[in-house]
Amino acid sequence: MSGRNVQWCLGRFLIEMVQSTHLHSSLGVRTRARKIESPVIKTALGTILFFIILGQTAPNFADVTDLKSFSKTRQVRHKIQCLNLINGLYLTPAQSQHLLDLNVRVQELLSQCRRQIEPLEEMQLPDLERLHDVLLTGEELEDQVKRKIVRLNERIHGYVADYQSQVKRLAHEAESMLQDYQKEALLEFNPCLFPHSQASSALPIGSAGLNSKTPLLVHLTKIRTMSDYELDLRLDSVLMKHARLLRKRFNDQLNIYQEQKKLVQAIQKIRKMNDVEFELEKENIAQSLIPPERYLKHPPRTPALEQIIIRFFLDPGAAEILRNHLEKE
Repeated sequence: MSGRNVQWCLGRFLIEMVQSTHLHSSLGVRTRARKIESPVIKTALGTILFFIILGQTAPNFADVTDLKSFSKTRQVRHKIQCLNLINGLYLTPAQSQHLLDLNVRVQELLSQCRRQIEPLEEMQLPDLERLHDVLLTGEELEDQVKRKIVRLNERIHGYVADYQSQVKRLAHEAESMLQDYQKEALLEFNPCLFPHSQASSALPIGSAGLNSKTPLLVHLTKIRTMSDYELDLRLDSVLMKHARLLRKRFNDQLNIYQEQKKLVQAIQKIRKMNDVEFELEKENIAQSLIPPERYLKHPPRTPALEQIIIRFFLDPGAAEILRNHLEKE
C-alpha cells in the first residue's frame, strides 16, 4: 500500500473515531476510563503527533512540472495554453533559447530528484505497510519502525525541498530576462484554448527587443497598409483602445492625450514613407510610442510570476513549443 493510502486510512479512522465520540457526547453517555484504555484508541492517539510530524509521505511532483500525472486530454489542453501564452508574448529568439535551456535544466533536476527518492520510498514501503496493519489491529508500533519512517521521510523531503528551491531559482532567472510588458502580460494571462484575435486588440505596449513579430510593429504595419477610408473608420476605435490599455498599465502621471497625439503623428508619418524608409525607421518609431517604465502602475508580483513561469515555461510540454518557436524564427 502506498504512503498516500496509509495516510487516507489513518485520516478515515480518526474521523470515524471523532464522530463516534461526538455521538456519545450528544447522547449524554459518559465514556468510561476503560474505553480510553482500549488498544485501538490508545494506538491511534499515540500516532497522531507522529503523523503530524511526518506530513506527506510522498512528494507531489505534479504541483511543479510533472505532466505524467495528467490525463491525455489535460496534457493537450495544457500544451495549448502554453502555446497561446508563448505566441502572445512575442519572445525574441534569445529569450526563447534561454527559456528552453532553463526548461531542459529543470527536467534534469526532476530526473535526478526521482532517482534520489525512489529507492528511499521502496525502503519505506514495508514499514508503512506495517504501520497500516498496526492501525487495523490496535497493536503498538515498534519505536525503531517509527524512527525509521521518520528518518527516511526527512531524507525524502530534503531532496524534494532542494529540487523545489532550484526550480524557483531558475524561475527567477527566467523572470529577470523578460521585459516589464511581458511580465504584466503573464500576470494578466487567462489560460484559454482559443487565442484572442490580434485584429480587434489595441496597440500592445512594450518591446522585448523589437522585431518583426512584436505586437506594436505588427499593428503599425497593418495600419500603414490600410486604405484612407478604412483608417478613417477605425482610427477612433484604435485611439480609444490604446488609451484604455495605457490607463490599465500606467499611472495617472502619464498624459494619455499626449500619448494618443504621439500615436496619430506616428501613423501619419509611416503612411507617408516608402517601404525602404519604413523598414529602416519602424523600430525607432515603435520604441517612441512606449511610455517610460517609471509610469508603470505596479511592479510585477514576483510570487505570482514565479508560479506562472514554472507552470508554463518550465513545464515539460513547453520544451517542444519553444523548439518549434525557435525553428520558425
